[in-house]
Amino acid sequence: MVTLTIDGNQVEVPEGTTVLEAAEKLGIKVPRLCHHPSLKPYGGCRLCMVEVEGARILQPSCTLPVSKNMIVRTDTPKVREARKFVLSMLFSERNHFCMYCQATDGDCELQCAAYEQGLTHWPLTPNYSPYALDASHKQIFIDNNRCILCRRCVRVCGDMVGNFTLGFEERGANSFLVADYGLPLGESSCISCGACVQICPTGALMDRGSAYQGRETDLNSSASVCTECSIGCQRYVRTRDNRLVRIDGVWESEPGEGLLCEKGRYTPLEPKSERISAPEILQNGNHAQATWDEALAEAAKHLKNAADGAVLFASAKLPIETLAGLKAAFSGGLRGEHLYLTDDDETALASVRLAEELHGPFEAKLNALKNVDVALLLGCDLERDQQVAGFFLKRQVLDNSRIITISGLDKPLIKRAALKIQQKKGSSFDLVTGLVSGWHAILHEGDKLAEENLAHLEEKTGIKPGNIREAAAMLKEAQNPVVVIGNEFVSLEHYDALVRLVLFCKQNEFPVMIIKRHANSLAAAQLGYKPAAGSQPAKAAFVALGDEEPSAALLEQCAQIPFLVVSASHRSALTDKANVLLASAAWSEEGGNFLSTEGRLQTRVAALDAPEGVRSTKAVADALAAALGVSGKLDWMSLLKQQPSPVELED
Repeated sequence: MVTLTIDGNQVEVPEGTTVLEAAEKLGIKVPRLCHHPSLKPYGGCRLCMVEVEGARILQPSCTLPVSKNMIVRTDTPKVREARKFVLSMLFSERNHFCMYCQATDGDCELQCAAYEQGLTHWPLTPNYSPYALDASHKQIFIDNNRCILCRRCVRVCGDMVGNFTLGFEERGANSFLVADYGLPLGESSCISCGACVQICPTGALMDRGSAYQGRETDLNSSASVCTECSIGCQRYVRTRDNRLVRIDGVWESEPGEGLLCEKGRYTPLEPKSERISAPEILQNGNHAQATWDEALAEAAKHLKNAADGAVLFASAKLPIETLAGLKAAFSGGLRGEHLYLTDDDETALASVRLAEELHGPFEAKLNALKNVDVALLLGCDLERDQQVAGFFLKRQVLDNSRIITISGLDKPLIKRAALKIQQKKGSSFDLVTGLVSGWHAILHEGDKLAEENLAHLEEKTGIKPGNIREAAAMLKEAQNPVVVIGNEFVSLEHYDALVRLVLFCKQNEFPVMIIKRHANSLAAAQLGYKPAAGSQPAKAAFVALGDEEPSAALLEQCAQIPFLVVSASHRSALTDKANVLLASAAWSEEGGNFLSTEGRLQTRVAALDAPEGVRSTKAVADALAAALGVSGKLDWMSLLKQQPSPVELED
């Protein structure tokens, strides 16, 4: 520990702490513009300068490590003069007319810093050339006229997201922000994660959808969890007048560190189809509005008549409370356990089954992806799905981290992969045999069985033995390897391949994780839900969609069912076929609990009020149970804890 004095206050901090961090521990605010707690210290803006006793000149507190008995002063005439000069230069270099910027009045860090330093006018006459606005992107526009060259956007794009899209051209005050060496942002490699917009301290990067819809103080904010995939990133949902305005990540939160992907930040804000505002019953080929009692009675009557021929399809994006309530309704009211999901993903069910056989958790946490030198990705597309997990890997590539992808798809799963291997579909077991053989061939030169297996590898899998040897050699050299398995590799049909792979990883102490698809895929599997592909022929079905868009496979399955009850928030091809339609809440109108792919139990908070006549999916489940004459209550927490889990569950 290091002891120092700041503005007359003594403080003790760990070695390596910066002066800025030590000052914050004392509650002393040091102004800054380029610094952000989620980014590495940069020292570019020079607004955080402080006096250090014994130092000839002022020092940047954001990059200066503390030292024993250091004496620091953060608010002296010399310091204040330097800060005013820095701000004066910034205001003179660009078009910072705050009254015309949407980030003004408390949302702009530049303006706030100027007010804090008593800067009420321009000491230097502005001298700048205007820059063209880049409005080519569907969600983001760049206004270099507002830029202060702090490079936060460039650093978050490279250091945290690992995309390296943004950079600067020219030098000094003439520098300006560009994408991919001069492409319009909308034509660049930008993946629309929006991290650059959220971290920008001015209005240089703006969100098209929320611009000019209100200052921070005008908006309501709900701390919640993203439910667009199974990672479970923390986010703030910003609303005004009971409508969605924008979504922000929660900096320094687990597991996403404040990052979101396009699906988590922008997709939930996109307009959907027509809203279902009340229950409806199909009469003479047309849907007619009905009361809740009428619709529920009609649904219960046909479901009871179907008895054991009734099945349930539920979205794995629904809260655990809803999934448990629907399970209680079907198992109690219909004496059946025909519980299915609305998709065919088998990752969660296979991992739960494997946890039963291994008598407990076997998967690593997502933090295993943050310090990796070799990552083996089997059938998981972290460029398209679960993107935030992909960010953790991509950003380490420049630090000599290597990625191996094995897939049956034509396209690479990670563009910067060091080794890309394409396999024949359906050859998972032979692939694992080849991988194990390659490992043994590297460890035990001359192993005849390993060499024999490798000799037949290309014929069975389409993979050249040299590629498997190279992958095995990379894993052997790795200090921090990780194996990530996705839905393309995992299937109950090839379950034995998964078992052998996981046992191989455990034997060699490789952290392994199976990435589940949806926000509650793991919880649904532990509650007894199965993939839709395994559903039995049915006489009647209850489909709990929520705000999920039905897949083509689900539509095809439901087309064969004589009587359909659908609970959904918006109209779709499936709701058009429903005999009974129940109006349910959208994601933003309903809270609930979600179990992430790494076993983190998190709560989503309702950000909006649902329209009158619309019920939450949990209320729909309870009402269905009541109509069937049973209780919809189920102790889902106990059920989750009783069932063997592939990951350690966190409350």
